[in-house]
Amino acid sequence: MATDPDNILVGASGTVRVAPVGTTVPTDLETAYAAGWVDLGFIGEDGVELTPSVDMNEIMAWQDFYPVRRVVTSRGLDIGIPLLEWNKTTVPLALGGGEITTATGVHKYEPPEPADLDERALAVEWSDGDRNYRWHFARVMVTDLAGFTVRRGEGAILPLTASVMGVTGAKPWHFLTDDPAFAA
Repeated sequence: MATDPDNILVGASGTVRVAPVGTTVPTDLETAYAAGWVDLGFIGEDGVELTPSVDMNEIMAWQDFYPVRRVVTSRGLDIGIPLLEWNKTTVPLALGGGEITTATGVHKYEPPEPADLDERALAVEWSDGDRNYRWHFARVMVTDLAGFTVRRGEGAILPLTASVMGVTGAKPWHFLTDDPAFAA
């Protein structure tokens, strides 16, 4: 394969959205997102981090020092998003659920009940010049409630780590692009 600097991907800017699980996702790169998808606003300058994982069971044999077989026991994909905006969507999302109520101009956030699970659909979209990219995750859940710091002179980041969950009878995520480097 020849080297081609056009195949170097730059995610200079993009958009991250969430919606209730089952909300329709565009099947192409031009269609706008349906009602129900909420833009999470500004994301920290490091952007979105996608971390795939695979767990395997190694089968060892008496006759060999190396595994003689490996069996995949699970696959995963975590999505790290440093949220910069604090609002009625981002705070409950980053903290695993909960509810915001308003009374006499005062807004109150209360965390979720211990057994509550906040599942969402997630979409990450960006462009690099005239090449476009969309990742759609059918079902995710916040799996890491990380610390955050509020300090003078810096934006307070709400760190979000969401893990992809399985979807019965369907793939848990897909990726769309018009990048010519992916042409068959």
